[in-house]
Amino acid sequence: MGDLVKKTGLKQFSPAGEGISIDYIDHVKGILSRIMPSRKLSQGEAAAMLNVPESHLESLLEEKKLPLVLNGTGRKVRYRDVMNYKASRDRQRQEGLVQLAAMTQECDNRYIHPVRIFQGYAKPLNPVPTTVLLDANILYPFYTRDVFLNFFVGGLIRAHWTECILAKWIGSTSRKLPNNIDSILRQENRMREDYPEAMVTGFEHHIESLHLPDPDDRHVLAAAIQCGTRYIVTEDMGDFPGEYLAQFGIEPLGPGAFLGMIWDRCPNEARKVLLKVRGNYRNPPFNMSGFLELLHGINMGEIAVRLGEA
Repeated sequence: MGDLVKKTGLKQFSPAGEGISIDYIDHVKGILSRIMPSRKLSQGEAAAMLNVPESHLESLLEEKKLPLVLNGTGRKVRYRDVMNYKASRDRQRQEGLVQLAAMTQECDNRYIHPVRIFQGYAKPLNPVPTTVLLDANILYPFYTRDVFLNFFVGGLIRAHWTECILAKWIGSTSRKLPNNIDSILRQENRMREDYPEAMVTGFEHHIESLHLPDPDDRHVLAAAIQCGTRYIVTEDMGDFPGEYLAQFGIEPLGPGAFLGMIWDRCPNEARKVLLKVRGNYRNPPFNMSGFLELLHGINMGEIAVRLGEA
């Protein structure tokens, strides 16, 4: 404590005293505001702050999107640089969510409800994210995809997919919405641009040893094993038998059950995310009853009920 006091000017106080004064708290905040920007983080700490795998952080360093600091034999990243990158990335993703919401309604404008637009989160979120692999049928309907991406940007989950999953999504949605192919491709490009760390690679060697009712689904389980997730979210629960997946420590869940679990872990944060989703739809906007109806319609009744009762 003595060395810290000398280095930072931190005032000492007695734990046996009458408590910590507001002046003391303000003094500590001032000291931390000067210490933190220059603090050097390990690559693991930086990856955790950005909610990305360490392999993706390596890519950011190699591409010089984050400056690397050599510290003896170790490789470090400045806290200030991580926070600046995160702020810029999060702004881009928020803009992307608004654009994806607009393109969602461009493809499907059946829901028309007047509402006041929710402007954003009340405060930054800081939960522990849950890693999840999203099956192709979670990326369409687009409303389902939008909800999951907002939970991703809100820091509640870390979503993953593969080239195979994106290709299957593009193929099925193009067949269902042949007049909206341009919009679908723009949505895919936006997702690739905003969430590069979501892409899982190097999973192919797992496929041959896996056994599922439909062999064509083995790539989904292989990717889940590769990225170390505990959950596959899918609308086709019968294609991923729970007993078989349990040997890999993986559980298949529907979209409503999975997000209901996330809500139960951090209800305040989940509610803010859902209000943000609702607010992103502006043409037309939603009132609350209309938004709850939408959630029920895309198999998210579990979180619709929770949101309605909140």
